[in-house]
Amino acid sequence: MKNKFVLVWMALVLVSMAAWVWTGCESAAGKDGIDIEPASVNLGLPNVVTNGVTNITSIVQFKAFVTDPLAFPLQWTVENNTMGEIIPGSEYGSNATYRAYSGVLGINYIRVRDQFGNNGVAVVKQ
Repeated sequence: MKNKFVLVWMALVLVSMAAWVWTGCESAAGKDGIDIEPASVNLGLPNVVTNGVTNITSIVQFKAFVTDPLAFPLQWTVENNTMGEIIPGSEYGSNATYRAYSGVLGINYIRVRDQFGNNGVAVVKQ
């Protein structure tokens, strides 16, 4: 009788653990990427030369649109950190600010990624 009780108890524990693991893993169904606005930016700033140094400074605000709140927090990165930097603007990272560095021209890519591996890309021409 005691063995039967132990087996029933172990089966109940295993079923409970399986149900807990199964319901604890939620997916980001229906979303394969993250939308970023603006998707592309042309800073179009003229070269300003002061004492032989080119000075260009500009700031752009980006917003990521994620449909599943479980996707937070977001991770923002910049492809070429010699051209500028990206600074997350909120606790969950749905907003970020790109600051172009003075005197550096070219194309840079801003990337955002959620915890499910969904990605978004924006382009900055400076």
